[in-house]
Amino acid sequence: MTIEQKLQIVLITYNRSYFLNRTLKQLFSEESPVKKCDITVLDNNSTDSTAEIVSGYQKKFPNLIYRKNPFNIGGNANIVRAFETGALSGKEYMWVLCDDDYYDWSNFGAVSEAMDGNVDCIGIARYAIPDNELNNPAYQFFQLTFVPGGIYKTSVISDTVLTNMYDTIYTMFSQSCISAHILNNSGKISFLEKPIVENGLHVQDPEESECDYSFFRGSEPSETSFRRKEQLWIFGFANIVRLLNDTKLQHKCMEISVPYKDIYSSWENFFNCMGQFKGIDKIHYLYELNDVLPDEKKVDVGVGGYNKHCSVCCNEYDSEYARIFNKKAKKLALFQIFVLIIYKCTHWPIFKKYKNKRNKCRR
Repeated sequence: MTIEQKLQIVLITYNRSYFLNRTLKQLFSEESPVKKCDITVLDNNSTDSTAEIVSGYQKKFPNLIYRKNPFNIGGNANIVRAFETGALSGKEYMWVLCDDDYYDWSNFGAVSEAMDGNVDCIGIARYAIPDNELNNPAYQFFQLTFVPGGIYKTSVISDTVLTNMYDTIYTMFSQSCISAHILNNSGKISFLEKPIVENGLHVQDPEESECDYSFFRGSEPSETSFRRKEQLWIFGFANIVRLLNDTKLQHKCMEISVPYKDIYSSWENFFNCMGQFKGIDKIHYLYELNDVLPDEKKVDVGVGGYNKHCSVCCNEYDSEYARIFNKKAKKLALFQIFVLIIYKCTHWPIFKKYKNKRNKCRR
């Protein structure tokens, strides 16, 4: 079978006509091996010239399909919809692309070989994996957080996987539900030695226009849910890591991601940031994080401070936590005493009278 018979491509976009045009130019270039594949542009209700740009390419390439959402459902929800679209395509493999990355087609022959080898996921990005860690599942899981970084078999999308993807949209890592499923079921992930796609954020383009990379762009900030607005990269990733059945693998994923140069760069920076993440109402985020951190890296969310490695803002947070906790505990204790007094005052005479009457009957 040819690559166009095997592969479905879905390209997500929203109000990035400049980037979309650049990406389509690469996909339909003369040297592109995927220019004859079925390519669907999934537009998240753009208000710019996106439709016109796609229409121009459709005149030359009838294999280009354009679908526009009637509402902006959020970037991460559009990612999930893209994977669902790919899974329903009837093709053996699917590849979900973003609209702002760069492609090197010189090693695409290795993709075809991997498909012939019945691989569940073909890793085609390499920027987060050292040369000697290509077969390390923790590094693979971390790298596959990059949406276009994997070409997946459509058969790996099950009811449970898709449900998990919709349930975890707020984390920013719904796509990682697929790699978690593959690893949990001893599936096969194979990373190419030479990458095909490079993250657009890592490539400098002098002609690139200003761009908003926020993950809730297009939404009204004043009405956006607190969970989405307060979400940090590490909390979303930690939540997804919990889908992995292997506890050691969970720990390894966290040990790789936290000190990564584009995340916190070091554990010290991480602990400092967690020390400044204050507020009793946000403790549940830290509990989720602790669930997948190794024991020696866990963050203490109790009165004893965040972590022995962290000294920034711990005392301030601890005193605030203790003050609120003690205040609530005292109120609860006083309320319990008050209820007990009322109960005894109203019930004790009745109980005493009943007891005396019962003793007389026994005589």
